[in-house]
Amino acid sequence: MPAAAESTPHAPEADHGTGTGAVIHISDRFRRPRRPKAPLTPAPRPAGPAPEVEPSALDHIAYRVQALFTAHRRTLTDDDTAEAFVITLDGVLGLLDGALAEGVLGDEQHQSLHALLTAMRSAPSRL
Repeated sequence: MPAAAESTPHAPEADHGTGTGAVIHISDRFRRPRRPKAPLTPAPRPAGPAPEVEPSALDHIAYRVQALFTAHRRTLTDDDTAEAFVITLDGVLGLLDGALAEGVLGDEQHQSLHALLTAMRSAPSRL
């Protein structure tokens, strides 16, 4: 019997001549699967007449944030990227609450910054 550190040759009779044995190499189990690259543009708008409604301020914020991500070859239309973005902003909002509690920010400043960051946090859902 070979030592554990030695490789054991694959027995050809186990694969019945097909060349595909039942051996799964352990190194294959630890490789992270590659995710396909997300598109670098927002999802296309539906065809048809352009909506008559002017984009809201929240839409403009979403487009600006998306442009920032696109400049770094990322997009908020990718679910993983959007989730990381929202998690990060949740942390920043918690930081703001801490600054209010510690007296670093006044109530009015906190409310203004909180409203802006909450609007920014909604960007992925607006694209």
